[in-house]
Amino acid sequence: MGTSSSDFDFAEEIYLSEVLDGSEGGDLQQLDAKFAEQLQFQDAIFFSVKETGSSSTSRQMNIGATSSMRKPKARKSATKAGESSLSFCEICSERKERRQMFPISGCSHSFCSDCISMYVKAKLEGNITIIMCPAENCRDILELEACRPLLPKEVVNLWQDLLCEELLCATGGRLYCPFKDCSALLLNDNQEVIAECECPFCHRLFCAQCHVPWHAGIDCEEYQNLTEDERGREDLMVRKLVKENKWRRCSSCHIIVERTEGCLHITCRCKFEFCYACGAEWTQDHGGCQNN
Repeated sequence: MGTSSSDFDFAEEIYLSEVLDGSEGGDLQQLDAKFAEQLQFQDAIFFSVKETGSSSTSRQMNIGATSSMRKPKARKSATKAGESSLSFCEICSERKERRQMFPISGCSHSFCSDCISMYVKAKLEGNITIIMCPAENCRDILELEACRPLLPKEVVNLWQDLLCEELLCATGGRLYCPFKDCSALLLNDNQEVIAECECPFCHRLFCAQCHVPWHAGIDCEEYQNLTEDERGREDLMVRKLVKENKWRRCSSCHIIVERTEGCLHITCRCKFEFCYACGAEWTQDHGGCQNN
């Protein structure tokens, strides 16, 4: 709201009133001095009000301009930051920062690093080395080197071991040490058929044909004809003693029988009758066995 000089003309009105009322006997010098004093007071009030109003208006304009300039800028910056920093994971269905996402070379599917890590680990534990993109019907492949920074060291080692095994399978040379406390992966580059081998890691003997600890005193064909409960270490030692001492095993109850004297006709405690020389069931016409 503006202020004009006419609003402050009260000094002139007072002077004229004094002159008209006291013109006959009044002191004009005193009146002039009083008029001059009122003019100075009027001018002081006028300039004071003018400067205060101008300063207030200018300050209001500056505040309004600053406010109108800053708010849209901050709002625009926040929107841009929100749109550019978050991505959607198609596995866990959560929005995460771009630095938490895993880019798959060759496709545009979006997954976070945590989900990809768990996905790869699950595939490897199922002995799957060719790992596809998790998206349905996507044929892009995840590479070991790209996933290496995301995975724990043991998972990376598992992936490498599985790839090595596949390579050995392709060449037909994969072989494991049969001892459970070793189980080393070996490469058989010998073109000849071998049976008795020594593990280069635990230095124990094993059979490369039967994939078991070495079965001393029994050939591979005989060993493979044994049942599971006849393949123990103690069982093989007894079988070796039977062969060395020419003992006979009853073909009915499988008990071991030693003949100290008498004929070849043996009656086992299970009542089964057999020939001690060849092990066949005893009959009336079996006499004269030449295997004595």
